[in-house]
Amino acid sequence: MTDAERIGDLETQVQNYEAERQEAAQVIMQLVNANTALVNANRVLTRQLLDKRGFTALKVDGRVIVMGRN
Repeated sequence: MTDAERIGDLETQVQNYEAERQEAAQVIMQLVNANTALVNANRVLTRQLLDKRGFTALKVDGRVIVMGRN
C-alpha cells in the first residue's frame, strides 16, 4: 500500500467518523427534546392530580412543598 493510498484511507476514516459524530449529535438532541417533553408532561400531570385531590404544590428554593387546601 502506498502512502497516497494510506492517506486516502485515513481521509475516508475521518469523513466516516465525522458523519457518525453528526448522526450521534442529532440522536442526542432528539433524546434531550423527548426528555424535556416528558418532564413537562409529568409536571402537568402531577399538578392535575394534586388539583384533583385538593392539594397544591409550590416550588420554594428548589424544593417542592405540597399543601392541602380547605
